[in-house]
Amino acid sequence: MSYWHPWALRRPMREIASRYPITYKRVGKTIEALGYDLTVEPNAEVSCRMMISILAAMPPHVIPYGSMGNNKSWGEINWEGLLEDLYVEAWRTKRGVK
Repeated sequence: MSYWHPWALRRPMREIASRYPITYKRVGKTIEALGYDLTVEPNAEVSCRMMISILAAMPPHVIPYGSMGNNKSWGEINWEGLLEDLYVEAWRTKRGVK
């Protein structure tokens, strides 16, 4: 399977691609329809915006961390930490801060 998601989103998305391949492809088509270029690795700012779009597009019943023993569904997970990390990385990249 080829992955369409950015490397920065590999943790939640690879398991979804494995356990829910049809849903993964469907969400990818939705993200592409929103204007994201899935053929290139996006920068940090685009990855952050893309994750917000993925949050809205992903069905709430999907369990992204099931193989790690976490059976919370997509809709039950608090994504603030991941979004904050993505935002900080985008901010640093934009300003040239390491």
